[in-house]
Amino acid sequence: MGSSLRSLAGGMAVACSLAVLCGCAATGGKTGTDGDGRRGTPIVNGQETSDYPEAGVLLQGGQAFCTGTLIAPRSVLTAGHCVEGQDPSQFSFGIGASQDQLDYELSVAGAAAHPQFDMQQLVNDVAVVTLGEDAPINPMPMNQAMDQSWIGRQLTLVGYGVDDGPSQSNAGIKRMVDVTIDQVDATTIHYTTQQGKTACNGDSGGPAFADEGGQLVVAGITSYGDQNCQQYGVYTRVDAFLDFINEQIQNGGGQGGNGQGGGGQGGGGQGASDPGQGGDPGQGGDPGAGGDPGQGGDPGGDNCMGVTYEGECDGDTVLWCEDGELYWQECMVCGFDPQAGYYDCLQ
Repeated sequence: MGSSLRSLAGGMAVACSLAVLCGCAATGGKTGTDGDGRRGTPIVNGQETSDYPEAGVLLQGGQAFCTGTLIAPRSVLTAGHCVEGQDPSQFSFGIGASQDQLDYELSVAGAAAHPQFDMQQLVNDVAVVTLGEDAPINPMPMNQAMDQSWIGRQLTLVGYGVDDGPSQSNAGIKRMVDVTIDQVDATTIHYTTQQGKTACNGDSGGPAFADEGGQLVVAGITSYGDQNCQQYGVYTRVDAFLDFINEQIQNGGGQGGNGQGGGGQGGGGQGASDPGQGGDPGQGGDPGAGGDPGQGGDPGGDNCMGVTYEGECDGDTVLWCEDGELYWQECMVCGFDPQAGYYDCLQ
C-alpha cells in the first residue's frame, strides 16, 4: 500500500463537490491511503493474498478506488473520504483476489460518512456502505475498545491499492502486510513504516486487523499517510466510532459482529459517537483509486474553465481538473512533473 502525490482531499474544490477520487497528498506532504484521489495509495512491500474474504474492494465503473470491510451482512466499513460527495448507486463491492478476479460483486444501496467527517483535515474519517443484498460470507467482528497498551502490537493491513507509491503501479490486487503500532490517539492509530511496509493509494478504507484472544477483529480503517507511502500511516480507530457504525448497521439491516476488544481505559472508549479532532490529522489525503488514474486525463467540463487533468500553474498554485471538477493546491514550487505527466507541487 502507499499514498498518492496529489489528492482531492489535499486540494480545494473551486467548483462543485469533492469527488470520490479525493486525494492523496495535501499541503504539508501528507497523503491519504484510500483509493480516491489523483494520486493513490496501496499496500507496499506486502504480499498478495486470497485470505481475509471480509476485506473487499469498492469499485466504480469496474475499477478499484477504495477498500472496505464487511462488518454485517449488508454493511461495509470504509473511510469517509471514499464516499463523501459521491453517488453510491454507482458503486459496487467486490469480494475476491483482485478487481479482475472477483468471486462476488454486490450492488450498493447507500453510503454515509460520519456527520463530523472533515475532508480537509481527514478527521472522523469513517463511513458505512450499505449493500443492496446480503453478502455470502460471514462479517468481521469489530474491536470494542483500545488503550495505550496497544502500542507495540502488530496489525495486519489489507487493501487493493498500489504497491509502489512513487510510480502508482499495480493497483487492484488484494495484498496484506504487517505493521507495528507506535502511537494511539483518541480517534487514530499511527505506525512508522519499517522495511518499506505500509499502505498506499487505493488501500483507503481498508482494514487493520488485530488478534484479540485468538479472534481476528477489525481495529482500524486506512485513512492517510505520507506522500510517497514510505514513512508512516494513520488509521481511524473503529472502537471510537461504534455508536455511529452500529447506527448505520441498524439502518441498513443486519447484525454487526462484536469482538472482545482490548483494554478499556484508553482514549476514545467504547462507542464515543463524537470523538472530536484527535490524532495528528494533518492535511492528509486519499491514497487513490487503484490503478493509475493519471493516464489519459480528464477533458474537463464547464466547471473547469478550460483547465485539463494535466493542469497548470498559477504562480505557486497548481490547478487541475478531475471528474469535471476544478481543484487547486498551494505549493512552495509549482511545475511540470515529467515522470507523472502533469503539473504538481515540486516541493
